[in-house]
Amino acid sequence: GDIVFDPFCGCGTTIYAAEESGRKWIGCDIAILSVKLVREVLTERYRLVEGAHFTVDGIPTSVDGAQELFNKDPSTFQNWFVERVGGFPMQRKSADRGIDGRIYFETRGGLREMMIQVKGGKHVRPTDVRDLRGVLEREPNAEMAGFLSMVPASKAMRDEAATAGMFEYAGIQYPRIQFLTVAEVLEEKREFHMPTRVNTKLTTGQQSLAL
Repeated sequence: GDIVFDPFCGCGTTIYAAEESGRKWIGCDIAILSVKLVREVLTERYRLVEGAHFTVDGIPTSVDGAQELFNKDPSTFQNWFVERVGGFPMQRKSADRGIDGRIYFETRGGLREMMIQVKGGKHVRPTDVRDLRGVLEREPNAEMAGFLSMVPASKAMRDEAATAGMFEYAGIQYPRIQFLTVAEVLEEKREFHMPTRVNTKLTTGQQSLAL
């Protein structure tokens, strides 16, 4: 019946031990990916139901929640959005060179990357896409780029993205520049279209694993 509190819960070892020994628990972590992992383990391995057996605070589950997070802390919003689509946020903000995150996917020629850019404001422009295309052309292992935003891309932005062409792999063509909004990710469960991506689950350790 005691309460176990782990303020740096990482991959959740303390939480799982508390659950298995019949104790109540509270876990915190600054890494949203860590909270995402713990949630998955609790629901998949321990068959707990979110909202009934446990609750998660601080991670957006709605468009309004995402907007609130952006208003409060744009940097945390950026990391959340990148991790929410299965990417790895950039760790060095001063040297990101226009890249907010990366998604890695497997090809027969080795790992390739989708560059991620996040725009949390209410205004996005075709110049944002041109800048992203510049990043795509500059990075040696980048085959695609993803544009994450709060608001939908305009027709002019999509026309600009179309000029980047397609990436073909195993007979399937993928748009080199793709768009997703918060609503599409949270409500429609949409994802970027790409070959097999590298999993972002943490399997060992108590920290985000560098690829």
